[in-house]
Amino acid sequence: MDEKKRSTQAARWHWSVENCNHYKRDASLWQEDRHHHRKPAAALNLALTRNVLLALIPFEPGQPLTHFFELYHRHPSRALRLILNSHPIL
Repeated sequence: MDEKKRSTQAARWHWSVENCNHYKRDASLWQEDRHHHRKPAAALNLALTRNVLLALIPFEPGQPLTHFFELYHRHPSRALRLILNSHPIL
């Protein structure tokens, strides 16, 4: 495979991952694009926490992130079990 084809595939892969994660982050209650933090460390810590949550939450195709926010808000023990017993998808 030539260099141009490899770089094109890498760019497509990157943007497919970015688009998938962006939708979950911005179309949910998080609304990341609307938040601006004065302290860069706060923004970084929130982004890292959200990355961990996205890796832990067992998404099914078509289920919105809001569904899980509501579920774990109503059942904190399930949220705690999820965190303590999870095997993140990396």
